[in-house]
Amino acid sequence: MRFCRSLCASICFGLLFCSVALAAEPNQFALALSGGGARGFAHIGVLKALEEEGIVPDMIFGSSIGAIIGGLYCAGYTPDELRVIAAEIDWGQLFLDSPQRRNLVLAQKENSGKAIVTLRFRGWSPEVPMAVTSGQKLYDLLFDLEQRAPYHVWNSFDDLPICFRTVASDLTYGKPVIFRSGSLAEAMRASSSFPLVYVPYPLGDKRLVDGGVTENIPVELARKEGSKFVVAVDLTGDINPRERMDQPWELVDRVTSVLQLDQNARSLANADAVIVPEVGLHSSTDFTGVDSLIQAGYIATKEIADQLRYLMNEHGITPRPRFAANRHGLSISKRTRDEFDTNFPNNGQAATRIIHDGITVFPDSVVRDVPPSDVARMYRDRGHTLARPIRLEQSIDGGLYCKWDEGVVRNINVDGVSFSKTYAVLRDFPIKTGELFESRRARRGLNQIQGSEHFELVTLSPAATDTGTSLTIRAVERPTPQIRLGAGYSSERKGRGFIEFVHDHLGPYGGRLMLFGKYGEQDEEVRVTRRFDRVLRSSFTAEWTANWVREEYRGFDTRHKPVSFFFFEKAGTEAWVGKGLRRWGELSGGAGYRDFRTGGVSVETKAHHLWIGLRSHVDTQDKYPFPTRGVMLRTRYLHNISASNGEQYNRLTATAAGYFPIQPRWTIGVRSIYAWNDFQLPLWGQYHFGGEHEMPGLHAGERFGNSKFTTQLEARFDLLSRLLADAYISTLYTVGGISQLSDPIPAADDFRHSIGARFSLSTFLGPMSLTAAEMIKSDMETGNFLLYLNLGHEF
Repeated sequence: MRFCRSLCASICFGLLFCSVALAAEPNQFALALSGGGARGFAHIGVLKALEEEGIVPDMIFGSSIGAIIGGLYCAGYTPDELRVIAAEIDWGQLFLDSPQRRNLVLAQKENSGKAIVTLRFRGWSPEVPMAVTSGQKLYDLLFDLEQRAPYHVWNSFDDLPICFRTVASDLTYGKPVIFRSGSLAEAMRASSSFPLVYVPYPLGDKRLVDGGVTENIPVELARKEGSKFVVAVDLTGDINPRERMDQPWELVDRVTSVLQLDQNARSLANADAVIVPEVGLHSSTDFTGVDSLIQAGYIATKEIADQLRYLMNEHGITPRPRFAANRHGLSISKRTRDEFDTNFPNNGQAATRIIHDGITVFPDSVVRDVPPSDVARMYRDRGHTLARPIRLEQSIDGGLYCKWDEGVVRNINVDGVSFSKTYAVLRDFPIKTGELFESRRARRGLNQIQGSEHFELVTLSPAATDTGTSLTIRAVERPTPQIRLGAGYSSERKGRGFIEFVHDHLGPYGGRLMLFGKYGEQDEEVRVTRRFDRVLRSSFTAEWTANWVREEYRGFDTRHKPVSFFFFEKAGTEAWVGKGLRRWGELSGGAGYRDFRTGGVSVETKAHHLWIGLRSHVDTQDKYPFPTRGVMLRTRYLHNISASNGEQYNRLTATAAGYFPIQPRWTIGVRSIYAWNDFQLPLWGQYHFGGEHEMPGLHAGERFGNSKFTTQLEARFDLLSRLLADAYISTLYTVGGISQLSDPIPAADDFRHSIGARFSLSTFLGPMSLTAAEMIKSDMETGNFLLYLNLGHEF
């Protein structure tokens, strides 16, 4: 009990001491961190040196990269933690904003990324991209860092241990926008929206870009906020005549730098002291050499430390307590802290007990007499990052009362959508009104909303104040419609190309309309599809398709030489209604009509049938076309209720695949295909067999039958060639067979074995592969060796 009293006393008085220190004229000493792109990592060294010297600012003002470093530091990250973050992040990946495949809507997983060129229209006017990337990955990074931070923003940025301000530039009204409250991640993302690299950040009717456009060294901002003593950190750099300007954003960077020269000079002249790290000619877009940049900031600050102390003394500035000692304190709002200071008994005893109120996540036995800072850490470990004390009191007899708001979401708003329905956005967000905020679920919700491919940028602005918690989802809609173009070549099916028109948000009920046309030397197709991934507010799906297909094949003799030619023409329509299973599955039922015409054969050249059926689709593969983990399953059962030959029969097809990482660079893949007709159909109703994915060593479509089964095993090794493309090498083993009979499984004599090897590249034009395979000789057939070349996606 004595230990508990001592511990609680230290907590209470530590909180009081910290509160008084932070509240006493908090804006006397300000640190202004400039922009500068990658050079801004030197800010980390500056902060580390200032901390070691006991020179901790009352406020930090940041612009662009200075906003990111300064904001994270004010939220409680140490300089060493910031160094690790800067060194471990692959900054180049922040420019790649395609949603992860597992977050895509199921119907889009197979088609996403297959186009080489995408032309977007806003209405019917061509849309020129505003930037290289939407900045989604940058925001996701900042959101995660904000949620993991030791301290959070409640009513304003003044709630942080060091007060924080940042500036962004509004293109709508041509004015700077000062962030004093709200989401820290949102403020940092807006201030770092470099033109032509990241799309402007949406905030109501404002469109915000890099803070450096209006104030790259925020000294004037610090003065306007009442700071008596301002130290500027200048990482803007001199104009480098040898720096390349080959890309549009490099040209914008140079133009912006030139326009900022006079403003930067005025800002530096207005500062009381200036720290200029020696970073040489390091480019603002070069994110290598992080440690050397940090060291440059550290050395420059150490050299000026004594001068800073002298100037602070001249201005009557008293150094505040070391920030490092307060990083494990309690994150509370300034109002709550002030009320506690007011109500703390002048002659009160040390806290003898701690009473927590409003806690539902943990039983009372777990939190009884536990310090509030430890309870906050328990919430944070559970992901309830918006849980916070909203009232602290200590009674005369030494009891500490702590009232908690666990972050129950009072309302959720959606901002920035014009075509999309608000309920459609909220439908993909797993947190509902009345539930506790949980950071991991919130992040998953943002990923799911972006995975619909209707939005370029999706962000979340939590507002956790003393009066409650509200969330605002901000979204930038993708222009629609769009035209996609793609092409490819394979040694088996020759050249091919497609054009596709896609329109989202069509009509009052939304959904997607797709008009697809493919032309190849051996394949042609025209297809119209109308699909609803969600029907109104439900999880049901609906799809209607009408298409015409022509496929050409060659007939082969027993020595695998082409001896004949034939083709299929198929036309029909089908409709499906199903149930979506999150983002990974769908089960549906449907009906359709199909008309067949066969050329090059003399038996039953025309046919038609009417069918009803069931289908399922499961896909958890992490990427395409070279997954490293996940499974895929597609099944389709059709019962033909009316056919031209008067027969009723059943068709069943299934494709299954699984990929499993066994070592950091090794992946094992298994892919099986099964197809069966329970009635012996002529050529138009049979399944083709052969090719590098079914039986390497046979030509694609070399054989046809009513029953087939094949399994291919692949061991794939990642060569880690990242300069122009990802490179892989694989070994293959395949076993499979096909029969013209209608038995469920081909006979043993029908099965063949094949071994092979494949070299593959994953490029921006699509996958490219060269496969060499040998179908092993059997008692029934001679072996055969083939090379397969494939360039581009299959479609």
